[in-house]
Amino acid sequence: MRMPGTIKLFCLLSVFFPGGKLYSQVVINEIMASNATSHADTDYGTYCDWIELYNTAGSSVDLTGYFLSVDFNNYFKWQFQAGSVIPGNGYMIVYADGSGMGLHTNFKLEKEREQVSL
Repeated sequence: MRMPGTIKLFCLLSVFFPGGKLYSQVVINEIMASNATSHADTDYGTYCDWIELYNTAGSSVDLTGYFLSVDFNNYFKWQFQAGSVIPGNGYMIVYADGSGMGLHTNFKLEKEREQVSL
């Protein structure tokens, strides 16, 4: 069964990434919504929701120009800043606290039924 929006997402990614390439080596590895005790935000020292990305490739990937979103009517909700690089076989934590600064999205995660797109 095809998930709603699958075709639209593929077309969107293939059009907006450099050279029309679909970089599938970066995946959303884990999502923590309603965080109260796991992985404190290193910038603010609070426990906020987070999204963990994993680079399955052996070489670094620059996420400049990529977007994260929880709104499937707006795939461009939050954009990675220039220089957002995940090393080969490395991880990146993005905090979903609504602040929009650095690696902090301009949206928060809902406790139930949230969908995140990269």
